[in-house]
Amino acid sequence: MEMMMGLDKLVMSLKSKLRFSRRGGSSGGNSSYFNSTNCGYSKVEKSESMRMEMKSRKARKLIADTLKIADSKT
Repeated sequence: MEMMMGLDKLVMSLKSKLRFSRRGGSSGGNSSYFNSTNCGYSKVEKSESMRMEMKSRKARKLIADTLKIADSKT
């Protein structure tokens, strides 16, 4: 149930950010969420869950590398 509430909150924030970006949006609101680039796309700030996923991937990779090195020495 908590996961659904989190998803609902994420969807609502994305919708509002998209509406803001369509208006042109230099006045009002928080424009730090979208940074326009010359490539023609918008960069979205990383959410807490995205940061946790990146950290866990790095940790799994580090553990795998450590185990690989430890196994090769024996």
